[in-house]
Amino acid sequence: METITITFNPNSPFATSVEAFLKTVPHGVKVSKEMKPARKRRTRKERFLASLTKAAKQAEELASKPHKSYSTSEELIASIFDD
Repeated sequence: METITITFNPNSPFATSVEAFLKTVPHGVKVSKEMKPARKRRTRKERFLASLTKAAKQAEELASKPHKSYSTSEELIASIFDD
């Protein structure tokens, strides 16, 4: 006997269609239905806080690295255009 597992969002129109189809399956076929709860989307505030945390970590990494200092503006300009 084969087992086929289909997972989908229970609130979608597709889920409703599949459920209606499963009700029409003959009695000789074993069918079981299992639904997982829908994934909770992150709110705008949660997304903003995540990006803010990421930016803070990047700033800490940049601040912890030693940086090269330039004694003249010509050295600074030359280093910019060397790339």
